[in-house]
Amino acid sequence: MVLGGFFLELHARDISDDGYPYEQKLLRTYDSTKNAYVDYVFVNDGTVNMNTVALDGNIWTMTGTVKDSAGKNFTVRRLLGPSNSGCRQDQRLQD
Repeated sequence: MVLGGFFLELHARDISDDGYPYEQKLLRTYDSTKNAYVDYVFVNDGTVNMNTVALDGNIWTMTGTVKDSAGKNFTVRRLLGPSNSGCRQDQRLQD
């Protein structure tokens, strides 16, 4: 928790399929006007994305529009929840 406990800060690192070292910093907060959690995602390619986050039982659903480093927009929906091997993530991209 950061900034007085109003934001959850997460860091992620990965290597993309084409070998690019991917890194992001995410800040999650609760927006009382939207009655929803909101993610602000800052990526090492210079892009900034925003997702709306919903929790239903033990499944988190993140939905938003993502702009890649080439400037192409994608609608993204990620489902994150438990599985037998820890956490399961399912990502769907749409034009």
